[in-house]
Amino acid sequence: MAGRTSGDGVFSRDGIPCFEQQFIDIVGAYSTLAKVQRITVHGLRQSHVSLLISLGENPLQSKERLGHEDIETTLGTYGHLYPNSNFEVAKKLNGIFSKEVPDEPT
Repeated sequence: MAGRTSGDGVFSRDGIPCFEQQFIDIVGAYSTLAKVQRITVHGLRQSHVSLLISLGENPLQSKERLGHEDIETTLGTYGHLYPNSNFEVAKKLNGIFSKEVPDEPT
């Protein structure tokens, strides 16, 4: 592994970075055992971000994990997966206005 550092690999086996073909072989073997379709590296990346979003992680966390240079790339690519927060904001605002307001002192 000359020329590679421990930070070069995204995937590792026992802490040692895997080369792409090693990763493909490992995923292929486990996919066969599980009797499921093999996932690609790209598919795994998208599944990872989808899971982070569904867990409510901050978009900046996803940006860092994906290695994107700026948040616009992350939101431009995965923004459609974030829940529409306008509904929640509208519910909160509606709750403020629907509460009983005490009478003004006379």
